[in-house]
Amino acid sequence: MLDRLGSGGLIGKTTAAFNSPEWGNFREALKDFSEDWSGVFSTSADVSLLESKNVTGAGPFCALIELMDRAITSLLRGSSLATKTSGANEQGASIQLEESHIFEADDAELITETLRMKLSRYALAWKFGPDAPQYAYIQVKTTPRQDVANDVAVDAFLAPFGLLEKKTTLARYGRPLPDQDAEILQPVSTPPAGAPSVDPAKKEEEQTQFTNAGAPQVTDKFTDAAVQQFTDSLHEDLSHAAQKLIAALQITDDTLREKKLKELLAAWPGITADTIITSKSADTLANAIATAYAHGVQSPGPAQMTNAFNPDQPRDEQGRFSDEPGKISPAEADQRLSKGFEVENKAGRKIKFGPRLKGYLDKHPQGADRKAYLNHAVETVRSGNAIPMDDREVYTKVFKGHDGKEKGMVTLSASPQGEVFNMYRKDAYKIPEVERSAREGKL
Repeated sequence: MLDRLGSGGLIGKTTAAFNSPEWGNFREALKDFSEDWSGVFSTSADVSLLESKNVTGAGPFCALIELMDRAITSLLRGSSLATKTSGANEQGASIQLEESHIFEADDAELITETLRMKLSRYALAWKFGPDAPQYAYIQVKTTPRQDVANDVAVDAFLAPFGLLEKKTTLARYGRPLPDQDAEILQPVSTPPAGAPSVDPAKKEEEQTQFTNAGAPQVTDKFTDAAVQQFTDSLHEDLSHAAQKLIAALQITDDTLREKKLKELLAAWPGITADTIITSKSADTLANAIATAYAHGVQSPGPAQMTNAFNPDQPRDEQGRFSDEPGKISPAEADQRLSKGFEVENKAGRKIKFGPRLKGYLDKHPQGADRKAYLNHAVETVRSGNAIPMDDREVYTKVFKGHDGKEKGMVTLSASPQGEVFNMYRKDAYKIPEVERSAREGKL
C-alpha cells in the first residue's frame, strides 16, 4: 500500500495508434520518466500524476509508518516503549534502565570480536607461529551489574551446604576481609522501638511453667545411667539368639554348619517372637521414660548435651560403647570433605581435610573403604605421632577397641600447605615400620 499510494501513479495520453512505433516510443519514455523522473515527449502527448484524493491532514502514511515502527521495535527488542508512542496494548519493560546495558554489551561484544580477528590472532601468530591455536584473546568488559537481593537469596541457599568461600563472597558485596586481630561485630537481639521490655527472670519462669516446680531435673548422669541400663538389657535380650548364631558359625564342617544355619533360619521367627515377649530392654526403656516424665523433663542446653545418648556413637562387637572413633559412611565422608575442615595437631598447627583428599580417594578403587576411616585419620592428626619429612608430614596412631583388636592408621599431609592428601590403614604391628621409613625419608 505504501509503495503504491506513497509514490502515486503516472497516466500517459497520446494520439498515436495502438502498437504503432510512436505508441511504443511513448510507452518507453513514460517508463523512463517513472524511474528517473526525466523524459522527452511530443507536444501531442500528455502525462499526469495519479494521487489518492480526499485525504485530510498528513494522510495515512505517517500513521502507517508509526505503526510499523512500533511493530518492528517489538519484534527486535521485545517491547515497544523504546518509541515515543503509548497505548493500551504496549509491551512494557524497563527500557530506560536496561537498554543502555544492552547497547553496552552489544558494543563490547562487537569490539571484542573485532580485536580477536584483527589483533590478537596476528599477535599470537607473530609470537608463536602461524599455526598457534588462539587460546589467548582480548575481552572488553562491561560495567559490572549486581542484583544484591538475588545474590543474598542465592548465598543464603548455598551457605548450609558449605559452598561459599569467605574472600570471594565478601568481595562480591564490596566488603574487605577482616584483619586477623580485628574486633568482629557480634549479632545482637535488639527489640524494635516501642516494644515492651521483657524481664529475663519472668521469661525463664514462663518457659518452665510446664515442669514440676521444685522437682529434681533430669541430669546427664541420669541420662547416662538410663542409656547404660538400656544397652545392658538390650544385650541380654539378644544374647540368646546371638549365642545360637555364633555356635553355628563356629562349626568347622561345611555340611554340618550349613545344616545348623538352615535350622536356625527356620526357627528364627520363633526366637525373635520370644525375644519381643520377654524383652527386658522394652521394660527398661519404659521405666526410663516414666522416670523422666515424673521428674519433669527440661530440655538441656548445648553445654549439657555432651553426654546425651547418641545412636551413632561407635560400639564394639558386643554392642558396648567404644572410645574408638568409629567408621562412617562414604557419603558422610564425602559431605565433610567437600565442605572442608581443619584439625589442630599436638604442636598447635592446623591441618586441612578437604577436596584434595576427596579427589585422591575418588580416583582409587580402595578409596571408598578408606573414607570410612575418616574419623580415625582426624584423630591420628590430633593426637598421633607426627613425623616431618621434606615434602610431607606423616601421622601415625594405633587404635585399640574393647574387643582387643588393634588398628593402625597413617595420615599424610603436605608440609608447606598443611593439607591431607592421603590416608590408609595398616596392621598395628606395621606402624613402627612406617615410622622408621618416614624418619629415614623412605616413605
